[in-house]
Amino acid sequence: MPDFGLFIVRPPQGRATVAAIHPSRADEARITLKNLRNGGFHVAALTRVSVSSEEPAAAQAQLQGVVNGLFEQALYRPPVEMVW
Repeated sequence: MPDFGLFIVRPPQGRATVAAIHPSRADEARITLKNLRNGGFHVAALTRVSVSSEEPAAAQAQLQGVVNGLFEQALYRPPVEMVW
């Protein structure tokens, strides 16, 4: 079961998305997130989530369900972008 790290990423002007980082891409993603933060983006760690599927499409659906639950009370539920 992959254990994804979830990060909220919001550009200086625009809507946020949630980046779901697969463990195999964690080192690359850490550098990219740091560069985004230095470029004026808001980047914050949300949580770690284990998904039961090894298939990207199924994992995406499971992760979007988790994010919808995290933002249940919010007017805007950010989409999930996977880094697999």
